[in-house]
Amino acid sequence: MERFSHETMQFGEPELDPGFAISTGGAEWQTFSKGWAGNQEHVTIDNRGYSAHGAFASFGNQGSNVYVIVMGDIMESTTWESIHWGEWILHNVGKGGTALVSGYPQETVWSEGHWIFGMITDVDYEGYKTQVPAFFWPKTDAYGSGTVSWYPGLTNAGQITGCVDTVTSYAHFACKRGTGGYSFSDPVETFPPSSATSISGQFAHPDIIAHNSKAYLVYEYGDAIRCRRSLNNGASWQTYIVDSSGMQPKVVINEDETIVCYYIRDGEIIESISEDFGVTWSEVRTLAVPSIDVTTETPFDVTSDALVYATLDGGLKSLLLKETKSAMIHGITVDKNKVITTLVTNAGSTYLHNAQVRIFVEGVSPLGQYFGGGPLLIALFKGRVLGAAETIENMSLSPKENFEVTATAFGLGHVLITVQVIDDEEILAEKQEDGFLFGGRVLLFHEEE
Repeated sequence: MERFSHETMQFGEPELDPGFAISTGGAEWQTFSKGWAGNQEHVTIDNRGYSAHGAFASFGNQGSNVYVIVMGDIMESTTWESIHWGEWILHNVGKGGTALVSGYPQETVWSEGHWIFGMITDVDYEGYKTQVPAFFWPKTDAYGSGTVSWYPGLTNAGQITGCVDTVTSYAHFACKRGTGGYSFSDPVETFPPSSATSISGQFAHPDIIAHNSKAYLVYEYGDAIRCRRSLNNGASWQTYIVDSSGMQPKVVINEDETIVCYYIRDGEIIESISEDFGVTWSEVRTLAVPSIDVTTETPFDVTSDALVYATLDGGLKSLLLKETKSAMIHGITVDKNKVITTLVTNAGSTYLHNAQVRIFVEGVSPLGQYFGGGPLLIALFKGRVLGAAETIENMSLSPKENFEVTATAFGLGHVLITVQVIDDEEILAEKQEDGFLFGGRVLLFHEEE
């Protein structure tokens, strides 16, 4: 997932609308523009490919509103929940933008999802305006609003970053303050901590990642790149040198627990790896990124599979770091003849030689569940599919190639429509939509726009 902000015209004046893009394989992307009013230029997103869950948030320089989308499944928009907080946030966002962390290690943490929104906010402190770190999360206060907490003593702050360890349920943030910095680590249930950990010396453009109690914080130390490492959920830290020259570092944890740091040097992106939990680093390769704009707040972002970078012409480009095998389903719709239609794209970098698109329609019983869920009620209200319950299309797709599949069904009652893309018996993508079947006519309850 990648976030962006683009200029639109509102009432004759230019404003910045937030948006984000999603890809399962890096070769094809779906973009979503939310169109929230008020120059929502500070946008942030969290997923990094580690789970199906994610979250997206934005904050504008005008007004006092935070907008959040919590995603149960980033590829299924019917699972997204929009949340809006305002009024009690009375400050403009400061330099350094925002950071968002999300994860779902427990289903019962918060009904809206499990996320913490961190930002650098302007406040009036002891008679003068300054910038301090602040955190928002959906646990409601006495007035029914989300909870806000900030650190008024940490003045002159900026460049905030964050992550969540989905194994230990610890949240970690870091930010710049003056020439140094601070880090924050605490369980998500008690975040933010009562105090922050000071980082002395030169500190700029941090990025942090954590998994299985190990946290890694990379940052600029003058002209060099350094890594702070914790093996105990942020209780203590050790510092190591990644490279003597570089800027704008990003850090990734691979599945084998090797650590990779990406950073800019001489207009190119360097990839350096550590196989001993951040102690020593070896430069692996140089990645060519033509026309990268190193002057932006975030020139690039990266996962273990792909890299996205800003270009001098104001656009975004992706660079795959390894071969990917993936597919995307661009919604399920019904045309004017009530024919079920879906568009499939090869979103990966490899050719799909033996792919199948499978559409099947099955009866479901939401009313039976609503009235008690007993076996007789379930059977009584369950939709009946009498004909054409399954359609299978075989295909071969090159990267970024599209394929449209249609299907019909006949019956009566509530149904669930499932689309799957399968290659060599592996399910690459799946999407579902509920609806109602009336003879040969299909009515969708949440038809894609």
